[in-house]
Amino acid sequence: MTDYIRIPVPIDREEDRRSLCAILAAAGLEVRIVRVRSGKSTSSPHKKYVEYKA
Repeated sequence: MTDYIRIPVPIDREEDRRSLCAILAAAGLEVRIVRVRSGKSTSSPHKKYVEYKA
C-alpha cells in the first residue's frame, strides 16, 4: 500500500486547489485535501495541503 505524498506548499486559494486536484485526478491519482492547524491554539487558522497517491 502506498502512502499519500504531500505537496509541501500550502495552497490558499480554493480555485487553485480545485485545478490542481482535477489535474492529478485526470492523471489517475487518488487526491485528498488535508487541513493542518498552524499553531497550538484552537482558534489558529488552518493551512490546506493537497496530497495524492497512485
